[in-house]
Amino acid sequence: MWTTTTTTRFGFSSPRNGAHLTLVAKRYVPPRHAPDGLTLVLSHSTGTHKETWEPFLERLVGVAKHPIREAWAFDMLEHGEGAALNEGALARGGFAPEIKEYSDAIRAFFAAGNFKAHRLVAIGHSVGGPCLLLASAPDEVPGVPFEAIVLIEATMLTPSVYAANADTHDGALAAARGFASAPKRQDTWPDRAAARAFLDRRYPWQLWDARARALYVRHGLRDAPDGSVTLCCSKQREANIYRHHEFYYRAIERMAGIPAAVPVHIVYGDRGDIIPDYVRECLVAVRPAAVVHEVPDAGHAVVQENPDGLADTLSRILSGLSRPGKAARL
Repeated sequence: MWTTTTTTRFGFSSPRNGAHLTLVAKRYVPPRHAPDGLTLVLSHSTGTHKETWEPFLERLVGVAKHPIREAWAFDMLEHGEGAALNEGALARGGFAPEIKEYSDAIRAFFAAGNFKAHRLVAIGHSVGGPCLLLASAPDEVPGVPFEAIVLIEATMLTPSVYAANADTHDGALAAARGFASAPKRQDTWPDRAAARAFLDRRYPWQLWDARARALYVRHGLRDAPDGSVTLCCSKQREANIYRHHEFYYRAIERMAGIPAAVPVHIVYGDRGDIIPDYVRECLVAVRPAAVVHEVPDAGHAVVQENPDGLADTLSRILSGLSRPGKAARL
């Protein structure tokens, strides 16, 4: 068990239009607090929320050999608690934050003095991986100085690989948008019990660990004014992320520029249901020294499907990292 958890709400202004937005972070402190241990920075996938990492964290704190100082999980700006807090800004003038703004927010959170003297490890799932890569890149403020980066089922392509696979890639993204925004996709339920019963028997949630489904019902849904519950991240906002955004090019360019002394690990579920081979091959070509891992009994939603297996994999990754005073940083 993690001894304490606290939630922080960090306000910042959008660099694009000055809108006031809120980044929500949750801090987890283990029972054996290690001041010189690692701090894990966690960024979730599209359509989920920061608490989705909790089953993984519960397992990790019990099996990790490398000391852990604490863990921080962030909500994307349109997800979890962030969706309600940012609703006004999101609604005005059709404003919808680019994914890069989420990365800017994490960078601003670090620049404000959070994580001072921490040894930071980036752990990002799906789109969360590119977001953390961009957060590590200096801009108007310094980048977050990660000592290691773990990309779980990451979604990135170079321009040349995208051009060679554009029809296939765009078709897959169109299918994902269609599923996310389909009029027939249910997004409102009378109450959380009804939502849980629905998710228990529907793909893809039925593949998830029961703990992940319970957390999704609690944190991925919010109360509606009429007493029902609905998605925190609306169907249309989720669908908008399933596009070939320019930021993916910037993220993979950042990956290519990471110093060789900073380890990069790439993690996949062994079922290979979403990420095609050309994406996997592209990431390894960009970072030949990256170490590739597979988590058994999992697909793209590895964090939700097999959090214990993922924690075992991350424990081995963390065990291979340098001890205090010897690690390189970005």
